[in-house]
Amino acid sequence: EIEGTYWLTGKWGLAAEYRGEAGTTPVASNPYGISRPLVYMNMGLIGAQYRGPKNQYAALNYHAYGGMAHGVFDGGTAGNGVLAGTTPTGNAAAVGLYSNRTRPVFALGGSLDLNRSKNWAIRVSPDLIVEHFGTETREFFAISGGIVYRIGKK
Repeated sequence: EIEGTYWLTGKWGLAAEYRGEAGTTPVASNPYGISRPLVYMNMGLIGAQYRGPKNQYAALNYHAYGGMAHGVFDGGTAGNGVLAGTTPTGNAAAVGLYSNRTRPVFALGGSLDLNRSKNWAIRVSPDLIVEHFGTETREFFAISGGIVYRIGKK
């Protein structure tokens, strides 16, 4: 996850963010030898950030981002060989995964910065992710963490 925020005021900022996520997922029992294939998503988001309470030790921010996500769901199924009469995307569908596609995505959450100094902090950022890759809208919890470097005087 890489994010940049331009602070418009002391409390409100405009943020742009890239997120890359990957992991294995359970699939239905199948005769093809496919179990827990790798799936991944690349997301580009923009949105608003609100600076909450802060002091020299910690800072709390809230955010709402929206953008597009491209999901690749057949990457982990092709290695098992293409099923008769299908493509790797057909492999994904055969075990209950989505086809590869680009869809809207939203991230609603916040972040807690534990300040090391004026410019450096450790960040923990929980989010509610809302997406619509299949036939229904899904919500799930995500949490990320990392290092923050602040540029500028604010």
